[in-house]
Amino acid sequence: MTQPEKQRILFLDDEEDVLHSLRCALRRERGRWDMRFVTSGAEALASLEQSPAELIVSDMRMPGMNGAEFLRKASELLPRSVRIVLSGEAEDEITVRAIPFAHQWLAKPTERDDLVRVIERSLKTREVTQSGAAHAMVTSTNRLPILPSVYLELTALLSNDDASIESISDIIEHQPCVSARVLQLSNSAFFGIPRTIESIREAVTFLGFATISQLVLAAEVISQLEPSEQAFPMDQFLKEANATSAVASDLLGRGPAAHTAASAGLLHHIGQLVLAQTPELGASYIAECVGLPHDQWSDVEMRLFGATHADVGAALLAVWGLPHELVEAVAFQHDPDPHLFTGMEAAVAVHIAHTIVSHEVAKEQDGAYSEDGPRFSEGASAYLDGETLSRLSALARRALMIERAGAEAT
Repeated sequence: MTQPEKQRILFLDDEEDVLHSLRCALRRERGRWDMRFVTSGAEALASLEQSPAELIVSDMRMPGMNGAEFLRKASELLPRSVRIVLSGEAEDEITVRAIPFAHQWLAKPTERDDLVRVIERSLKTREVTQSGAAHAMVTSTNRLPILPSVYLELTALLSNDDASIESISDIIEHQPCVSARVLQLSNSAFFGIPRTIESIREAVTFLGFATISQLVLAAEVISQLEPSEQAFPMDQFLKEANATSAVASDLLGRGPAAHTAASAGLLHHIGQLVLAQTPELGASYIAECVGLPHDQWSDVEMRLFGATHADVGAALLAVWGLPHELVEAVAFQHDPDPHLFTGMEAAVAVHIAHTIVSHEVAKEQDGAYSEDGPRFSEGASAYLDGETLSRLSALARRALMIERAGAEAT
């Protein structure tokens, strides 16, 4: 029987003691990983030119070539590699310069099990997004949508102190299609604004900078990918995207993880839009899936395309270079492995939110749901008690604009 090919990992640190500790800690993983340990950026690049690596782990502060410069050159040499920073320097200038070229950051010292888990997750995400039918589908030159430029411009503006309601609104208003979709999303039932939002400036004022950036990303992607086929249920797609975003964000409260979960919730089904536009099979896909419960769409997708909408959506976001956590949350929306996801993270929140929303939608169809409630993946239900599930279900119904006798008012 043929043994699976080992995945290649390169570790870079100028301190021999650190590399020795890593060798010892990861010794038991040698059966599945081909690991190299080098002490300089120049040596690392020479090694990668001779034998590429799927994943790179680098320190930041090193003599000669620092970590930021090494990762920049490594990203040019191996653009599809996963790049992780393992450093004791959290916010120094070199680390900031590495931001465009690194997917994840880990602080020294990192527990062995945590390091292994991050590597496993990163390699699994890479496998989903960069191999097979999903990656081939989104990198076909005649199908790949353009990078969401308005979102990137907005993100750059929000990263400095010059952002204002006026400057943010100006960026969005220059793209009429994006503006129209942002207004449509802003007026969804979830936000509960007591009157109709009629301008981008009003939307920015009422919803805030972080929420607007999430809506802009969703608006740009959806505007590019909206199927011309009228049979595709676009209104329902948008309702479910908003509802999933709302529930996922609620699960994580405030902070960057909540923002990631909100964005991933809005985009978790964009793979459906890509598949619906496939020239040979798009119409058949829509005809077969419309009206089916969501848990059956993936079966149709695998039969027709050899990939699910989660695979395709994550592959598209990865090709665009969007944040790793966002890609990860879309990729694992159906089944976040409890071995890899050990807390309430964006991927788990999106899975829970998607499952609750799908269950509430299915309740509106005759008998198309389980009386036992939403069917979460292994481990996900541990984060929910009865009261929390009831509250989140009510939130989903509000966002979906579902009115049901006896439903909670909260």
